[in-house]
Amino acid sequence: MSGSGWAQVRPPDLYSEIVLPIVAGPVCHPDLAARLAQGEDISQLPRISISHDPKGWRAWRRAAGQGLDLAHRDLWFDSLSMALQAAVDGVGVVLAPLPLVAHHVAAGRLVVPFEQTVRSKQAYRLVCRRGEESLPKIARFRRWMKRELAVSGSWFPAVASR
Repeated sequence: MSGSGWAQVRPPDLYSEIVLPIVAGPVCHPDLAARLAQGEDISQLPRISISHDPKGWRAWRRAAGQGLDLAHRDLWFDSLSMALQAAVDGVGVVLAPLPLVAHHVAAGRLVVPFEQTVRSKQAYRLVCRRGEESLPKIARFRRWMKRELAVSGSWFPAVASR
């Protein structure tokens, strides 16, 4: 499976199929979500950003109709796992791929305080050599993956009441 960086022109010898679009939304510690539910503006909370997605917050704010908020200072992390740990620790709000944080939400470590999401141009893909996508072992893997993703398709957690 491949994440970001898939070339605009795919090599002719590779088969590629999107298996999981990247849909992101703000997530934070339950204490910060409670502050938001009490009317605190998200722009007043520390914003956690991930270096490989420098425009993520801008896209989310635009989708949420919140303007650009250029004056906000971000806390930057090099990896999603470090950014998520900071959010779990209550440091701030992170814009994260929601399917990848579902386990944190289910466990109560993180909360999704807004319904607004943003879909990335990037996606996770199943990639193999062209012609091998119909091999029995790859077809089984593809069916299994789609079944697992369908089961987790109800991953979108209830949004904290505001």
